[in-house]
Amino acid sequence: MDSKEISVGSEVWSQADLYTKIKVLKHLIALDVYCDIALYGSADFEEEFMLDESQRVLRRYNSLKRISSTIRQLLGNSLFVIKESFNSQTKVKEWIEQVERLMPYIDKTLTTKDNFITHEREFIIREELFKKLYNILQDIKDELNFPLNQSGLIFRSSDEFDLDKIMKDIALGG
Repeated sequence: MDSKEISVGSEVWSQADLYTKIKVLKHLIALDVYCDIALYGSADFEEEFMLDESQRVLRRYNSLKRISSTIRQLLGNSLFVIKESFNSQTKVKEWIEQVERLMPYIDKTLTTKDNFITHEREFIIREELFKKLYNILQDIKDELNFPLNQSGLIFRSSDEFDLDKIMKDIALGG
């Protein structure tokens, strides 16, 4: 094998590594943050207590929307790499359809009530529907890790890795 082949191979791996960090791992990390916001209104424990109820409700609602769209992006970004073992590609396609079917229902989780005395609009989460949608999306998010990992998009099976370096690279956008 000459040096040109090695160089090209390294370049291809560098591009795949960059793609994985930006198009897969970055979304996985964002999903964890969105899940915290959907549950508590904030990803930060102290900030949670500084928000008024209306802010908290809107942030929870918007986070649920972000969870669904981010999962949809993540599924689309990784589908072509997912290995067919254990019908993983079929399962990912089913998840894509499921997320797309859920998306219109997310809008139904938020209702408003006008206070005619204070002239303010109150935002209210329909908790039962919200929790049901959240749990379905959370299940998809949790199950998605298996085919992603099987396909080498989370941990490479044979290479050593430095998780701290990966997290730093993702935080810096590369």
